[in-house]
Amino acid sequence: MKMIAAISLGLLMLAGPVRAELQGDERLELLEPGEVLPQVSTEAAKLGASADWLLQQRWYSVRIIDDRLFVEAVRDIRSPDWQEKDTNDGQSPGQQKIEPYKAAGVALALPEGSLFAMRIKRDDSPRPIRIKADGYASLLTTPVTLGEGWHQRFALGGMSWILQTRYGRRPDTGLLAGSMALELNVAQEGVRTMLPPASGMAFSRQELLWLGDVDQDNQPDAILRRIWITGEQDYVFIIGKSFSTLYVDTDYPTRDFSSGAMGESSSKRHLSQKVAIENAKFTGAFNVSEAVWKKLSEPAFEKNLPLPLADLQIKLKEELLRFNLDYLPRSEANDGESSSSSNDFWMGPNLLRVTYRGKPQVLMQAQPPDSSIFRVEVGELNGRAVIRVSHSPHYNNSFTYYWLYSEEEGRFKRVLIDQGQGC
Repeated sequence: MKMIAAISLGLLMLAGPVRAELQGDERLELLEPGEVLPQVSTEAAKLGASADWLLQQRWYSVRIIDDRLFVEAVRDIRSPDWQEKDTNDGQSPGQQKIEPYKAAGVALALPEGSLFAMRIKRDDSPRPIRIKADGYASLLTTPVTLGEGWHQRFALGGMSWILQTRYGRRPDTGLLAGSMALELNVAQEGVRTMLPPASGMAFSRQELLWLGDVDQDNQPDAILRRIWITGEQDYVFIIGKSFSTLYVDTDYPTRDFSSGAMGESSSKRHLSQKVAIENAKFTGAFNVSEAVWKKLSEPAFEKNLPLPLADLQIKLKEELLRFNLDYLPRSEANDGESSSSSNDFWMGPNLLRVTYRGKPQVLMQAQPPDSSIFRVEVGELNGRAVIRVSHSPHYNNSFTYYWLYSEEEGRFKRVLIDQGQGC
């Protein structure tokens, strides 16, 4: 799970309330609330669990209250929201001792409503950069939903600025998925890109949560939230001419991973995830072979236009689940071009949709199968509909995805993602 995302911040000067001079060997790190602190074991944290030890880690909470961005030093730790287990003991398959789930480290104790934690690290120093905690007013009334033709004027540093969106288009003139860029237009400088397009991605909504000046350098900074077409989201923190992204899946599916001839495996489970999905009973299925998938996709690739590929139905007792496999072209970054993408490596331009009880939902974004079949199964667990998809986008990597229908939310929620890797 990509809980931390870091992008080099280049030659960015931070001055004023945030005291940090970012050079080419420095990077901004973002951490999801409740996530295990990277490279900090429970034992190490207990040995140094003092206010001084934690302040030396220099993590800061980030939250927005009434159009103000609050950056505050984190002064305490807590148990993480995730537990882990593994069977990596070098034994032969079937002989491993299966460990119970347990906390594998510690998490930051963030104030309620925090979007994430952040810090700035140097490659040549064990200590991150110290930041002065403060609150920063937004230059616009936020949040704002971004779309085609959106623009807003604001004042900063004695100059008048315009923040605007720019989209790429498909051959049919429709908006190209992932192509939105944020641009700054200022009379003295002209137009420059604040955030490049997100190549390979597709969003259902993109929001500007805050626009201001964290580093007091008279250059606008921003926080965005982008809702994926499949329901996950990511945050984008922009400081000057640099940015970092953080992926968040609030369905909190369990993540299983296995690899190698010795049967090494690991599992990561959120405390809220109590579903025993392995007890589901499956009663219907369909397969799409690699050859059929490629044949269906050829017209879409040639035209680079959205195209329905397949329409299949599975009956579960007296109810129908309708599955649509569609192609959705995406923005692509050429060599040397920047991208704000935070997409999963295994994502692709094909959408698997399900319509259940009259409500459509995009389940996943898939690459074509590689030397395998794409299999969709439907079943039940305690009277609730379950969907299982088996998919190998690479000959050495297979995935099994599970969704369980939520009566409360009226949608399928991700509960397990199981990845198997060859030797």
